[in-house]
Formats: sequence, structure tokens, C-alpha cells
Amino acid sequence: MAYRLGLDVGTASCGLVAWHLDETGHPVSLPYYSLDIWQEPLLPAKSGGVGEPKKAARRAARMMRRGICRRARRLRRIAYLAERLGLDRHQIASDSGQQIHALRARAAEERIELSQLIPVLLHLAKNRGPSGDWVYSEPERKSTKEKKRDADDETRPTEGPDEKAIEMGKIVGGVRHLEALMAEAALELGKDSITLGQYLNLRRQKKISTTLGPAGLYPSRRMVEQEFARIWDTQSAFYAVMRDADTCEQFRAAIFDQRPLKSPAPMVGRCPLEPTLPRSPAAQMAAQAFRIEKQIADLRWGMGRRAEQLNSQQRETVRTLLHNPEMLTAKGELSFKKLLDELRARGFPGPGTRGLNMDRASRDSLKGNTTLVAFHRLGLLSAWQALDDKTQVQIINFLADLGSPEALDGRNWHLNFKTTSGEKRKFSEALVTFINCMRDKSNFDRLSKMGFESGRMSYSIKALGKLNALMQEGWDERTAIDQAYPEYHKPRAASLELPLPPETGNTVVDVAMRQVYRAVRKAMEALGGPPTEVIVELSRDMALGVGKRNEIESKIDKNRKARLQAKNALETQGQESTERNIQRYLLWESQGHYCPYCADRISIGDALSAATEREHILPRSLTRVGGKRNQLVLAHRACNQQKENRTPWQAFGADENRWQRVKLCAEMLTKSKQWGKAKLLLKEDWEEEVLDDEAIQGFSDRQFHESSWIAKLTAQWLGRVCPPTERNGQPVMVSRGELTAHLRRIWKLNTVIPEVRFETGLPVLDEEGKAITRVEFDRHRLWWDGQERHAGAIPADRRPDKRIDHRHHIVDALVISLTSRSLFVRMAQNYKLEREREKRGERARMSLHEAPPIPLIRDLALEIVRNVEIRHKRDHHPDGALFDQTAYGRSRKPDEGGSHLLTSSKRLASLIDPANAGKTRGRLETIESEKTREIVLSAFEQRLRAGKSLKQIFDEPVVHPQYGTHISRVRLLRESEHTAAVVRHKNRHGQMLEKRYTHSGNAYLEIMIEDGKLVGAPRLVNIQEAMLEKSSRPPHGVRRFWKGDTIQDARDGKSFVIRQIKSEGGGALIGALNSEAREVRDLTAASGYRMFKGKSLAKLTVI
Repeated sequence: MAYRLGLDVGTASCGLVAWHLDETGHPVSLPYYSLDIWQEPLLPAKSGGVGEPKKAARRAARMMRRGICRRARRLRRIAYLAERLGLDRHQIASDSGQQIHALRARAAEERIELSQLIPVLLHLAKNRGPSGDWVYSEPERKSTKEKKRDADDETRPTEGPDEKAIEMGKIVGGVRHLEALMAEAALELGKDSITLGQYLNLRRQKKISTTLGPAGLYPSRRMVEQEFARIWDTQSAFYAVMRDADTCEQFRAAIFDQRPLKSPAPMVGRCPLEPTLPRSPAAQMAAQAFRIEKQIADLRWGMGRRAEQLNSQQRETVRTLLHNPEMLTAKGELSFKKLLDELRARGFPGPGTRGLNMDRASRDSLKGNTTLVAFHRLGLLSAWQALDDKTQVQIINFLADLGSPEALDGRNWHLNFKTTSGEKRKFSEALVTFINCMRDKSNFDRLSKMGFESGRMSYSIKALGKLNALMQEGWDERTAIDQAYPEYHKPRAASLELPLPPETGNTVVDVAMRQVYRAVRKAMEALGGPPTEVIVELSRDMALGVGKRNEIESKIDKNRKARLQAKNALETQGQESTERNIQRYLLWESQGHYCPYCADRISIGDALSAATEREHILPRSLTRVGGKRNQLVLAHRACNQQKENRTPWQAFGADENRWQRVKLCAEMLTKSKQWGKAKLLLKEDWEEEVLDDEAIQGFSDRQFHESSWIAKLTAQWLGRVCPPTERNGQPVMVSRGELTAHLRRIWKLNTVIPEVRFETGLPVLDEEGKAITRVEFDRHRLWWDGQERHAGAIPADRRPDKRIDHRHHIVDALVISLTSRSLFVRMAQNYKLEREREKRGERARMSLHEAPPIPLIRDLALEIVRNVEIRHKRDHHPDGALFDQTAYGRSRKPDEGGSHLLTSSKRLASLIDPANAGKTRGRLETIESEKTREIVLSAFEQRLRAGKSLKQIFDEPVVHPQYGTHISRVRLLRESEHTAAVVRHKNRHGQMLEKRYTHSGNAYLEIMIEDGKLVGAPRLVNIQEAMLEKSSRPPHGVRRFWKGDTIQDARDGKSFVIRQIKSEGGGALIGALNSEAREVRDLTAASGYRMFKGKSLAKLTVI
């Protein structure tokens, strides 16, 4: 039987609902539903938000180990090469390292023994400095003209600091500073120049640290190479064996050779239109032209059905402007204001007062050819334009596929590249000459670092060329593809098996798509075949990278702080801090306490009373279901009633005095950086929405058109199993979250989760984390379900937080599965009728409304939430850091049980908790030495009683009475030494040294069960041990409990997810009820927290 799938896909969840369909495509029964939960492959950031991928820490540690191993290989290679100097490496005496700087200084000017030369070369190989021309790059200097071109960028939000760029800047400055100090030292010694080793020896003689990093000094690879050449030339005069050029090259290669980074070219995806060709770099001229043509194809004069296309002269003018770097900002953008001015100046203005449809509050510019802008900034625009098309393509491809800019060091860089077959790669003379010109620029680096656009386009260069030629004739992308590649959009035969999802390169998306694949595959197995229709809604976070996610988190945190400040301000003034009042207060503050329509002041009392109203600047339209904060203002009630359902220009533009007041308010908003609202206040070319059959159909179609690349990719992938038919047309549709939320409210489903939680005795919390009682829920339920504001109870500003329960995803999936184009058509028609009533002066409720297609939908939602099986993804492949980075010692004396404890050295002042004396006291009690502990605790208590603050309590040093020294550092006792791995090594004197590293957490817990009873003690297995055993199966009778496993407690049948594994009581599991989305630290026994240890472990079963 035909069925429809509704999918609610997030970055860590997938709710799925399947409906059997009748002959007309109407849902008739609900045979299957599921809910899958998994952990995002991202670590939480210390500052909040999301951090790096979970594997990044392991990758960083692995890279560090590789660096150590590569350095060790260099040293071994030098030791083996000693034979070429006639030395036996086993006979060379070990050096203490105390005189190595003096030996390096002597080797550059006088004869030293060959046996002494080897330690010198080993020391050079250990610290050879960073390579690359970037180390000597000059700071970028902008001309006055460039600064003027950047003026438009000053009003835009800036990105966060690039930590890598900051570090590189420190190195560049440190290299310059070191060179200057070396030059001063040479003058001091009466020499023309000195080597790095001679400078280090001079610092040592002056008793200055030879560790340069803390002083902000950095030696470069070039300095070490020059020192090597000088030492080799000096010693060659005394030893004939060193005059062999091959021997010199062997030693030089052993010290300085570095493997270039791999090219990203093999990882580039294929073009869907030309499957044998790779996708084009975004910096290619064809890619830049394609983006410009797409923008031109989307441009219209005005909005809606009355919008007019640009004529050929206007399109050509826009195209010329976007390809002219002189007209663009440093970011390659052309403001709409500048564009309209140029069109008027060239005699091609728009019709009447109409503006461009893409000119809106959230966007004020078009993006031009950023490649030409980058070459213009480099001063190479003329040279670039003089090249033929083929050479231009080769240059951008070469730079985009370059593993690292260091591969171009040296004038003969073009001789070092090979083809995939191992043959020497040949480059044209024009390419080599132009690349050399780029290398000579101080800021030469990767393409993205030089201002070129990074990333890849969806299509190959060949495909882009074909599409550009057609789009310049006025075609859009879809019709151009149909013309150039007529087979591309033709329906393909559906598969009975869902293929694996395509790789995107985005870790979060790839993990989510694999989980969706498993969920859909299980549904297909349960229902006996592929679905007829699929409707999927994707989380807006899906396509966002880590940086963008953190940017959004920062905005959320900023808004939260603003709301908290508003709450405190209201309470200080004796006002009730309800949600309504907080929203009004924030608008009132953002407007500077002025009404935007009359410029009169609004008092705090009026702001919170019926004397003012929250108002949409532009008339509400069919496409806007809810009010956006960036389009809302707080206005006097009288002004709002005078404005009616019109724009400010339509309402007040005819009154010059009144319009000047509106303009004054817009200026105030601009000064407070609210450019979007200011722009909307002054908008003159707004056209009233035309609600006819075509507009209604367009609205319903837009609800299933999501433009993000992730949504497109998902629709294409799921479309492989959904063949289009005459009835369903496009079988896979991507829905929008705004309409899902609207339908959930009008269908009274917002309180489904709270009702089920009350039934099972779980707490219901509001959005601020405060408990909502059953009495409050019954009183305010009608309001939360979207009924009239006074329906059944007083107004309620508190709202239940559905996100504390994973099951809210299945409610959303249910709503998504019942959406359809016909439903949105009926909603739009209802909206049209209400609009016509409003125009006739009748009372109308301007909202999109339609009864659910299934009767008793709330009862059905309650049933689903009560019975849904929540599947949490298992992860039996432990990954993460093997050990913590802190090295621990061993206690001098064993404890009462006879075992030693780990110790760590800490500064005494670092043990202070400024907010908690008890915690500080507890830390001090872990000091290993009893005598020292007694002295420190006594001083702590005395100073505390004397009234000193915790922050200042150790500002005065604590003196040890026996030794008369200040106690600045102490050794603290930690856990048992058995929890750590021991690393042993010998020092130069042959003494065995030890250090201990604790493991980075437990991966799983093992227990032995016989006859249903626990036998012996549980076994805790850390990540390191688990990685060694992960391919092995547990012995007979052994149960393993991993983090993330779903377990069932036989005592009451409840299911829990293992969140933590602790060593308490020999081994304990911390579980959270499988429906709870909150962190363990926020849970209590009543809200789903449960600890399992001892005999209770035998009652658990992994499900």
C-alpha cells in the first residue's frame, strides 16, 4: 500500500512518521513511527556553544606524536650519516648539552672535532624553525583609495579573530625582532653578522635565557639554514671528507627536508552535469561569472506578481558593474544604492519609484567578481587580464590544488612537481612567470588568505561555461541546465533499495544523514517497500559550520543577557517582569524611548500599558506567519491606528511635517546600528499584496522549497527511492520549520509533551527552567494551545519548554507528515477571506488557519508520544584523548591501604576559589606534606578570621618556620596510582625517571553474571584499554555497559541511557531516562536520574 514518510531531521535527532495513503493521497492510517537520537560529533566549547569535532583532540595528539617521531627520524638519520665522516656513531661520547651553544658558536668560525660536529648538527635538527616565505612577509599597507573602498565594510559585523593568523603574526614579528637583536649583537662583537648559535651563546654568557619563545623571539628556518652553510664551509677548510658535495647534500636534506602537504585535489567531488570532471574552484572566472548571472536572473523591479524583469541594457549594466573591481568594496560587494545610482547615471533607471526585490533589510548589496578584486589588491589585475583563458584556468586550478604555499619556496619550484604517474610536471612559461609575480607579494599564501573565494562550486568549469553562455541570454539556472543537459532533470527509475547518503565533508551533516539512512531503511523494511512520498524538514543548524553555530550561540546569549537586564530593570521600577513586559521594554529601549511615527517620547508606563502597541512596520503578508523582531516597533496606539495596515510612507508620506518626524526616528535607529528597521521605516516602493489564485499557489509551493544545499542534497538522495507519478508530481518535498511551528500551535499540539510528562510523574519546566505545576498547566493550557488570550484563564506569559524531552521531535514529525500543498492552499484561501473582511471594515483575525486533515489529532499525538520507541545510537568505538595532558608524580608514602597516590604540583594561590571558602579549604587539605598542610591551613584560617578576602588571602607569603622559605608551590594528593599509566625513560646520567598520566575517562564497565547474580567486582575499562579490546567479544557470562547504551531496569521496566561511568563503589553507571534531553547535572531522581552500582547492576539489560 502507498505510504508517505514525514521526517523531522536535526543535527542530533530524527523523528519519523509513516501514513498509509488512499487512492486520492489522503492519509488513512498510521502503521509506523520511530525516534532516533544520537550525540553530535562536536565537543562543547569551554566558552559555551559548540567546539571542535570529537576526533580533533585525538588528531591534534596524533600530529604531535608524528612531529616527535619525525624529529627522532631526523636525528637517527644524522647519526647514521656520521659514517660518511669516518665516525662510528656508537663511539661518539654523549654530550650533556651544557656547552652546545658555545660549540655552535665556535663551529661557525674555527675548527672543532668531527665528533663534536655531530652534536652541533643534531641540535640544529631539533630546532630548525618555521619555513616558508610568509615568515618574512611585510605587513599589508592599504592605500588611501583602498581605505576609501573599504568604507562600506565598517558598518558590517566583523568576524571573530583568526587564532592561526594571530599566531603567525606573532612569529613574523618575532623573527624581525630577533634579526634586529642579532644585528645589534654583531655590532657589539665588531662583526658584520653572526649566526643564530653565536647569538644564543652570547645570551648564555650574559645569563639570559636561551629559550626565545617566552621573550617573543622566533628563529626562522632561513636562519638555521644559513648557520648550517656557514658551519659546513668553515669545517670543510679543515676536513677533506666534508668537501664532497653529495655528503653535504645528505646532511642538509636530513636536517631540513620537509614533506609537502598533500594536495586536496583527489578529495574534490565530481560535477553532477559532467560526472568525469571535478567541481570548479569558486575563484575561477567561470564560477564568478555564474554567481553573478544567478543574481542577475533573480533581480526584479518590485515585489510579487507585479514585479518586472530587468531589460537587456539594465542586465548588461549590472553585469559590467559586478565585474569591475573599481566599483566593488574590498569584500567584492556592490551596494544597491550605488547600483541604482549607476543605472540612473547611465540612462537605465527602474520604473517609477520601484526598488529591486533583493534590496531588503537583511541584504544591502550584490556580490561581484571577488577574483578580480583580489588581483586588484595584489596589483596584478593588468597582468592577469593579459593572460589567455586557458592560462587563467590553469593558474587558479594549480593554486586551489596546492597543498601548502611552502611548496613554492625557491625560484625553481616548478621543477619539483610530478604527475600522478610520477613524471615531472610541465608548466607553461606564462604560468610560472605569473606565479612568481604572486610569490613576490608580501601576503602570498593560500587563495583564501589572499582574498580569493574559497571552496568549490557545484559544477565543473566546462559545465559553468555552457550555463554562463545561456544565462547571459536571460535564462535562469534551471532552464539553462535543461537546455545544455536535457537528460539531467528527466525522472530516473526508482530503486527498491535506499542507497547510502552522499558524503558532504561536513561532519555534522554526514553523521545525521547516516542516521536518517538507518531510520528510513528500517521503515522500508517494516512497510515492505519504498515510500510513495517523503516530506522532510531539516534543522537550520544542519548546514552551519562550527564558527557560524558559535556565532548564533553568541547572539542567543547576548539576547538572554539583554532579557535578564530588562527583567531586573522592570523589577527595580516596581513593574511586573512578564514575557509581554520584557518584550515591550526591549523595544522601548532600542527605540530610545521615542515613538517611530510621531517622534514623541514614550514613558515607561505607556510602554507597558494599552497606550502603546507592538506594531509591524510593513503590512503583514501571506508569507509572514509570525512577527520578526527586526520588523517590530513599539508605537503609540493612536499612531498605529492612524497607520492602519499600510507602510509608514503610505500613511504619513503626504504630510511633510509628519514624514520628517519619521525620518528623524529612522536616523536615531541608524545611529544605534538598527539599519534594517530604519530602512523599512523609509521604504517608499512597497506594493500591496495581490491575493489571487496564482499568489495562493505560489505561497503553497514555496513552503516546499528549501534553498539550502543540504536540503537539496537530501531531497535528491531520498528521491532515488521515490518515483514521480502523475498524482504526486515531485515525490520528495523539503518543508519549512516556520509553518511546522504554526500548524503545531493551531492544531493544539504544543501541550502534548507536558501532558504526557505529568501522567508519568516527570517535571514540566518553563523556558527559564522553573517548574510548572499541574494546576498552572490546567489553568493556562488553552492559552498555550493557541486559543484566545482570555480563554479559560488569565493571560499566561510562561510557556512549557518542550525541548527537555526528546519526544517533541516525534510530534513535529507527525505535523510534517500531514503537510501538503493542498493544505497550504486552503490556509492561504482562508487568509484571503479574512483579508477581504478586513478591507470591508469587518473584524477579522489575520492568521493562517485550517483544521487538521485527521480528526482527533491530539489524541493520536498523545498515543504516539506515550508509545514511541526511542532509539539512542550506540557508540562502541571509543574515541578521544588517551590520557589527560597533566603529568603526575607518586606520593612519597603509601596510604592506609598500602597503595601510593598520584601527586601534582600547583601554585598555592591557584587553589583559591574566590566564591567558596569551603572548596578552598578542601583543596588545601589535599596537600601531601602533613607539616606543610598544617602550616598553610593555619595561615588560611587566621587570615580568614582577620577579615581578609579569599582573593587576597595568600597575597602575603606563607613562611615555612623550619626552613624560613616562602611556600609558593605545594604537592597535592590525587587518586590511586593504579588509575594512571607509567612512562619511564633514562636521563643522560642513566637515572630512571618516571611520570604518570591518568586516562581520559572510562569507555565501558564489565560485570560477570552467574544465575542472574553479580559475581566478583565490576571491571572499569578506560579508553586506552577499550581501544585495544574493541574488536574482541566479551567472554561468556560477561556483560558490557558502554557510554551511550540504552539499558532497561528489570525492577520497574524503565529505560535509561548511560551518560557516565564512575569509579564510585568499584564501578557505577549513571543513567538518564531515555526521554530526557537535559544534562545529567540538571537531573534529579524525580526527573530521570538513576545510579546503578553493586547488585543493582545485575538487574540491567542492554536493549
